[in-house]
Amino acid sequence: MKSRLLVLCLTIYTLSATAQEERNDYNVSAFSSYRLLAQQSQVRSNSVAKVQDYLPDMMVKVDPISGLFTDIFGSAVPMQGNTLEEKVEHCFQDFLVDFELVAGEWTKVRNHQAGHATFLTYEQSIQGRKVIFSKLNFRFTQGGRLERLQMKSYGRLTEGASSIEHSSGILEGVVQSLTGFQITEQEIDDNWVWFPVPSSMGYHLRPAYPFRVQGRGKVLPVDLHGYVDAVTGVVLYQSNAVMQTVDLTVKGSVYTQNPTVAASIEPLKNLLITVNGGNFYTDTAGYFTESSLTTPIAATINLEGKWAKVRAVASGNITPSHQEQILNIGGTSIFPVLSPSSDRHVNAYYHVNKIHDFMKGFFPAFTLLDNQMQTNIDVTGTCNAFYNGSSINFFPEGGGCNASSLCPDVIYHEYGHAISNRFYTWHGVGPMVNGALNEGSSDIWAISLTGDPHYGRGFYIGGGSQRQYDLAPKVYPQDITGEVHDDGEIIAGAWWDVAVNINSVDTMSQLFAATFYDLPDGPNGTEGDVYHQVLVSALLNDDDDNILVNGTPHFIPIVTAFAKHGIHLLGDASLNHVEVPNQPENAPITIGVNLNVSVPNYLQGVKLFYRNRTGVWDSLDMIDNGGLSYSGQIPGQPAGSLVDYYFAIYDTFSHKNATFPEGFRPEGYPADHTIPYQFGVGVNSTLNIDFEGSLPGWTVGNFVGDNATGGIWVQEAPVGSYVNTVIGSLPVQPGSDHTTGTTGKCLVTGNASSTTSPIGDADVDAPSSNSIGRTTVVTPVFDISNYVEPIIEYFRWYTNSRGTSPNQDFWKVMIKDSAAPYWSKYVERTKKSDHNWRRRIFNVREFLPGSSKVMLKFIGEDEGGSSIVEAAVDDFALYDKAFPSDVEVIAALNASIYPNPADQQIHVRTGSGFEGVIVLSDITGKELMRLNSNGGNEYAFGTRGVAAGVYNVVIRGAKAVVSKRVVIKH
Repeated sequence: MKSRLLVLCLTIYTLSATAQEERNDYNVSAFSSYRLLAQQSQVRSNSVAKVQDYLPDMMVKVDPISGLFTDIFGSAVPMQGNTLEEKVEHCFQDFLVDFELVAGEWTKVRNHQAGHATFLTYEQSIQGRKVIFSKLNFRFTQGGRLERLQMKSYGRLTEGASSIEHSSGILEGVVQSLTGFQITEQEIDDNWVWFPVPSSMGYHLRPAYPFRVQGRGKVLPVDLHGYVDAVTGVVLYQSNAVMQTVDLTVKGSVYTQNPTVAASIEPLKNLLITVNGGNFYTDTAGYFTESSLTTPIAATINLEGKWAKVRAVASGNITPSHQEQILNIGGTSIFPVLSPSSDRHVNAYYHVNKIHDFMKGFFPAFTLLDNQMQTNIDVTGTCNAFYNGSSINFFPEGGGCNASSLCPDVIYHEYGHAISNRFYTWHGVGPMVNGALNEGSSDIWAISLTGDPHYGRGFYIGGGSQRQYDLAPKVYPQDITGEVHDDGEIIAGAWWDVAVNINSVDTMSQLFAATFYDLPDGPNGTEGDVYHQVLVSALLNDDDDNILVNGTPHFIPIVTAFAKHGIHLLGDASLNHVEVPNQPENAPITIGVNLNVSVPNYLQGVKLFYRNRTGVWDSLDMIDNGGLSYSGQIPGQPAGSLVDYYFAIYDTFSHKNATFPEGFRPEGYPADHTIPYQFGVGVNSTLNIDFEGSLPGWTVGNFVGDNATGGIWVQEAPVGSYVNTVIGSLPVQPGSDHTTGTTGKCLVTGNASSTTSPIGDADVDAPSSNSIGRTTVVTPVFDISNYVEPIIEYFRWYTNSRGTSPNQDFWKVMIKDSAAPYWSKYVERTKKSDHNWRRRIFNVREFLPGSSKVMLKFIGEDEGGSSIVEAAVDDFALYDKAFPSDVEVIAALNASIYPNPADQQIHVRTGSGFEGVIVLSDITGKELMRLNSNGGNEYAFGTRGVAAGVYNVVIRGAKAVVSKRVVIKH
């Protein structure tokens, strides 16, 4: 049963028109930080082992939350059973039972023969109630072999459904939380379902009521569908279903390209003509003939037909028509553009027919769009268009934009939403869920038809287009914003680059359309997984021999195109690494990592990139120690060095798939990424502050100019906060300090009363929505006049990626000479969140070369949006460079290597007094040659038989180790 309440409101909005699409900022998702959760490594390993035992020739992708497989694909394999249903039954009995799947809980919702493959799809119900987002999708070849198995299973029940509140009371709480639009109708379904909430401990199935709230925003209608926790009233998921685009020849004035190119007279096909109460239609050339009729004929020609019905909204929602007197054979009728018709109405009719027929070329058996699409022209508003589930709607000229009904791309895009939603519904799984995939796919329907990477040419009166896919690519995950149009550009850009790499828009379009049969999808917030599904579908649909591992005809062009946008075969990889502490001088530094990746079949290896901050980035291939464990060695560095490092993983095609720490890139604008791993070498501690005691000289949270109304800096033990208070697993504010890792104190931007408080209770807040709220910590003055190399270190935590307007606010750390009147040097300035305690270490001379007294300030800011800003600082330290005094150490440090590059010999000259060994090794640390010191200071390696490459010369004594890089060329 559904509870329904009709709400009538008299709300007047003052509209400020802007020449852009209205952004879809109504989305809420329990999956919004899905990719940041901890990996279930042990379950992952067991899951992969079970798959490889049952399907040894297949590759497997694993859900990072549950550790269970989500996608098995590769070379097609035979399955036991005579029919496809029998093969599925055996799969349940022999394989899926190991993953706690109960066959009786899964109901078949699709059995579709698509020509290139047959698809069987199942959805899960537990205790008679549907599990939202659950799916089993079997893809069989024409010969009945299994070539793909996709699973979205969220485990067994861990809790019952007791103490459920009445649905109407729950709905009231949902409505109260909604702002920014006029609500006209709301309803909640009393028939609750199971909703999977992700956490660091796996998925928790929560009882949840489906709800719907309808209304109108400032420009567009709003149609929110979602799920609210039936026990707590927390909105778990919310998305906006409104998607933001006789004998006679009948023709009309049409903009075949865009409004900036002159219109032409084109045939209007499939158009309805009424004669004597009978209905007839023009053919694909706009041609109408009927032998039973004799002239003269009084005909009514309507601006509607088999696939479109145009309505003039400004004229009372009537469908334009005109009377035509057919007097003879071979005549032509030009549909008039006089009110209530116009070129906008005629143009929309023409292009709806064009995109319908284009789509049917790929989906000839698909019938849910073989009916009239209601096409509304001149809907109130400017600079937009939308699809609302039953009609496509276009706005008139205004606000710097042409009428959207004059732009073919916009018409194709909005119709593309209808394709996505109704095609998925036709296959029994309901409309496409993921908003970014829906938006990106709609752009590709338009681009596939036009062959033009500039989407929306002519949308703006001043020229230009809405989106361009031949510019710098948008890349996952760094360009994810949570807004569906923005995020959809990532997958749309990948498809356009497939067309570029293959040199064929037609081939790309065929591959794109074929992916729809695999039904790639997932809740908002899981774009990484959804885009990976699309990549695998593209490869399978391109495959011509059912053996994916040998490379499909366009394997490299496809993989390369998706990789350009951060969508990789190794896209779900994660890396476990503990940052190395500060190191002694001149000693090799061993670095180790453990990698998690679902499809190691495509893993080439891991590289370690490093640099002394005074130099450039260098790299080495890490050694594979087995079990996805890798190690490498950074050569010893002199005292006072500051070393940055990061990791990158590569697939078998030498494409960089990911870098770690996640969010760090050595290129690009620094404010858009986080800091690399870093440490100091040969530094002596002169000051350590762990924030457990008093802080004389520190200003904490009450600096001149501070105006934040919440989240003000305090010196306390941090109270952890989490995105989902039902589960408490996605960290926002740390739950412990860095020093002790437990209940010690640090500097933190406010504390809520408990870990179950809403995440906005104590975050940094601005006084108003159009202001910046600031809270500041200022250090005392540090006298560094006697330091040789003054080095400052602190550990920090920062997040601004939670909330509905993420990644907008800056974390700032500044330094100045104590005598300077202004703060002008940034030690850090970034919008990139990092939900970990991270070391920042720097040489003061890097920023203030001549200063003898300095001070720092740490700034937390909120720009007044809906982001959640939290920051913390701990373990502040001051160091100086350590200098050697031992003769042997000095002798080793003064060693020189020549020539460099070398050919036949490498000469090593040490300082006087050195005793020890000199080793030539490769960059992995493997020893190739060794020389013992004999009291002299001249040594040489013969390198005639050594392969050209990069090597290390290691000079090792009892008290010193020096490593120097040398290149051998022949």
